[in-house]
Amino acid sequence: MSKQITIDPSKQASYKQVKFLAIKFSGEGFTYTDTVNWKNVNVAVALILGHHTAIDSPLTMGEVQGILDKKQLPKVYLDRFVAKAKPVAKAKAKKAVLIAPPADDFETELAALGIRL
Repeated sequence: MSKQITIDPSKQASYKQVKFLAIKFSGEGFTYTDTVNWKNVNVAVALILGHHTAIDSPLTMGEVQGILDKKQLPKVYLDRFVAKAKPVAKAKAKKAVLIAPPADDFETELAALGIRL
C-alpha cells in the first residue's frame, strides 16, 4: 500500500528544489543532463534566484515541475546570463624610473651610505 502525495503547485519552492533544477540543467548551454558541471550549477542557481528576486515573485512547485519537462533552462533565466567579456582597460604607460647601477665593491657601497671605515 503506497501513499500518493499531491503537490500544491502554488506553494513556494525550497532552495533544495532550486539547486535540483540547477543540477539538472548544468549541461553545456544550461541543457538537461545526467552529469553535473558544478560551475554551471552555481551560475544556474544565481540565474533562477536572481530572476525571481527581480520580479518579486517566488518560484513555485508548479513552475519547477513545468521546467523539469523542458530540455533547456527557460529563456527568462538565460536572458539574465551575459556571456560577453568586459573590455579590458589599457594600462597607462608608466614613467621610466632610473635606478643607480650597483656598486662595484663593498667600500663604495659603504661610502654611498655615508659610512667610513
